Amino acid sequence: MFRSANFLLVLLLLFLLTTPIMALDTAKVKLVTQTQAWGQVVIGLILEYNCEIDPSQVSPSLFYVLANRVNEYGGEISPRTITKVYTNNAPSLTAKPVPGKYVIIELNANDTNAGTIYYDFAKGGFNFDYSLEYTVIQRENLKSIDGKIIPAGSFVGRERINLIVDEFKNDIYKKGDKELPYSLFIPNNYDANKSYPLVVFLHGAGERGYANQMPLKANEGAVVWASEMVQSQYPCFVLAPPVSSKFIMDRSMGWETI
Repeated sequence: MFRSANFLLVLLLLFLLTTPIMALDTAKVKLVTQTQAWGQVVIGLILEYNCEIDPSQVSPSLFYVLANRVNEYGGEISPRTITKVYTNNAPSLTAKPVPGKYVIIELNANDTNAGTIYYDFAKGGFNFDYSLEYTVIQRENLKSIDGKIIPAGSFVGRERINLIVDEFKNDIYKKGDKELPYSLFIPNNYDANKSYPLVVFLHGAGERGYANQMPLKANEGAVVWASEMVQSQYPCFVLAPPVSSKFIMDRSMGWETI
């Protein structure tokens, strides 16, 4: 029995010495957001490893996700609901998973802590961005296709990929001493020799915010026109100017002044 125990110990040491183990800091995390009818939410996370992951190794039970949303009133840390986990060869969500170095974690968009913005009545009824930090806990070791071991651990992500919103150009229109920030979507494969419709989204009180892109985040009134579904049939420009934050105090400051 003693010899058997020694033999097993030798085998274990050989396994540990011959199996490559990756460092914990090799997984990068990015948040994927999407603007829904009720506002922008985090719908998924992209984990980037430095090697291709064995697809059979990943499942929702392997990971645990914590969302930390912070504003000037404090913060809240609470779990998110994982709906799907799969691998991909590109940093994006997909309906057709393939082997790759990216692990995609899809989240329930209806989670109460999924939102990226908050509406502040105390400040005149404006929207503000949360400072977001997501922690992904990998409960068990992962194995790559070539046999590398990625130890269990935790990874933190703050960088965001804002679907459709990131495709808008943000600038400021100036006329005399007046300025108006705006977000503009330019059709894919734009041809200067062709004419395109211009959709102008003038938001309501619920989409006001100090950030230039807030009308694109508060609801889907503007971004729906820039979606692939609409653009594939009706390519068009989409213009979304936010009303000045001074308008709430001075009614002479508005879209009509430019």
